[in-house]
Amino acid sequence: MHPILVLDGLDESPSDKSSITTTIKNIAGHAALLVSCRQYDFERYLGACKEQFNAIVRLTHWDETYIKAYVRALKHAGKSRVAEFISRHLAEGVIPNFLGLPLWLGMLAYLAESEPQDVRTRPLPPNDYELIRECADKVAEAEVSRHGARADGSLLRDLWERAAWELHKAFRERRVIKVRELKSALELDGDEGLSEAVFSFLDLRGDDVRGFFHEVFKEYWLAEYIVDRMGNPAYEGQVAEVLAYQRSVVTNKFVRLRIQSREDLRNVTAILRTTFGTVSDSAETSAFAKNQIVYLLGRIDQSTETRDFLSGIWHSDEEAFVRYAAAWGETMAGNGAVENEYSDCLRQYPEWDRMNRGYHLYYYGDVDVEEDRMPPVDDGSTSAEATLRTLFRRLRRNEARHVNLRRIELFTLRRFLETGRKLPREISDAKAIINEAGRVPGDHLFGQKFVQGVRAEADAALMLL
Repeated sequence: MHPILVLDGLDESPSDKSSITTTIKNIAGHAALLVSCRQYDFERYLGACKEQFNAIVRLTHWDETYIKAYVRALKHAGKSRVAEFISRHLAEGVIPNFLGLPLWLGMLAYLAESEPQDVRTRPLPPNDYELIRECADKVAEAEVSRHGARADGSLLRDLWERAAWELHKAFRERRVIKVRELKSALELDGDEGLSEAVFSFLDLRGDDVRGFFHEVFKEYWLAEYIVDRMGNPAYEGQVAEVLAYQRSVVTNKFVRLRIQSREDLRNVTAILRTTFGTVSDSAETSAFAKNQIVYLLGRIDQSTETRDFLSGIWHSDEEAFVRYAAAWGETMAGNGAVENEYSDCLRQYPEWDRMNRGYHLYYYGDVDVEEDRMPPVDDGSTSAEATLRTLFRRLRRNEARHVNLRRIELFTLRRFLETGRKLPREISDAKAIINEAGRVPGDHLFGQKFVQGVRAEADAALMLL
């Protein structure tokens, strides 16, 4: 009789994620496995072993029924303040989607229960970044007090940021940080209470520091570390380095939300543009660092200065991988001439087509690629389920920036289908989505060639289904 092994929270594993696939394959024949992890991590790191499972269940966000059950449990546990707080927002119909996950509801409960004033009039944080920021600030103050540190919460927050960076860098370099190594990097000597407060949030395995006790906290503190370097001219020399390491989609999201909600955007974008010019082309990760700077600029800023910068990169002799990111940003922002040139490159040059597909596979989680092996290139050997799932989500969106990318995204979809990729089974309405995506208004600012090209790509994709 086979044993049953439960591997809960596999996304929290400190091991190199690629080695987990080998481990699962080795033990799958000797035990029944029940594995849980975030969908993003499964698709990026564990997709190669999905044939070891006879069922894959995607858990969705809690709907109102589950949140009400959570409220009842809070009341039963005596947490009446937060129960009333959530109930009021439920009644008003303003519970945001991110609160449909237990972790975020738990953070909200902690925050509400620790408020000294009546929380019934307190507004909900507008997004998950603001919720974790408020929660993290309060936890830092509590940990400093609990461990009797001779410091304040701001110093502890800074140390957690630096710890997240050291751990992230070590993970990407395939090495494990020892406790003494991290203490040295953080200069933790002389205040035992502060050291205990720092390590209270970290996952220790003997002498090894494996991470934060929940991955989302590492992602948050890493985002804070990155943006603090972007927003301070004193750190200009470090910006290229912090952007030269891959980050999760969650960290990238927190970076954007932090910049857009709490930073001087003109200052940050000026630093990013200056940093681009300082990236050494001799560095192994220079192409990736430049790509990430350009990509981030395209996501956060539509100013004339940034638009001119992106257009200049597109028309420069930079590597194709860097120009590719600039063209994407300018197309999204509404530059029809760049969209047309970009689209022609994808169709005329096979290396651009393979790079485009490879970057989609990397960014949306179907493959992992080391920073010094950029750009990722699609050789047709992996599935594209996560990419296709995301492309179909994007094809449903009708904001101007998404429509501006419509011809390129339909082309990308078509090329994945032509290279033998199969749609995920849950996309049962694929034809309807593609057909609707092909209906771009005839007066679109990119002109008739674009409108006709969108329709042609939609029709070509439909023929392949």
